[in-house]
Amino acid sequence: MKRLENIQPLLKPGRFDAANDTFTLKESGQTVPLNSASSAFLQLCNGVSSIKEICLLAYTRESSFSFTEVFENLEQWVSQDIFKNSAEIKEALTKPTDAAAVKGPEVKELNANELLFTLRKVS
Repeated sequence: MKRLENIQPLLKPGRFDAANDTFTLKESGQTVPLNSASSAFLQLCNGVSSIKEICLLAYTRESSFSFTEVFENLEQWVSQDIFKNSAEIKEALTKPTDAAAVKGPEVKELNANELLFTLRKVS
């Protein structure tokens, strides 16, 4: 499974309307409402830059860019199928159900003496 930040989203053909803050898909005519962060992000989705690179570039161009907003909108955009590679992005957005993939390293419970010994080592 690919990491979400490394995927290169490719926006389907459409038209941005700055006056109404919308993006209209050419094929279906579907209109997607946008805000400033969404617009800045989507205008850079050309299939060459990764999501991480697009966010960093949009962040340097915009005075108020929200990474959280874009991440929250990604799931909505994928469900509206505005990317040519929506399936790939959807797969990266889903959490793994495999117990081995979710399981992290085992955490050892420390008793009082071990905890004090460990804390003394920490500067």
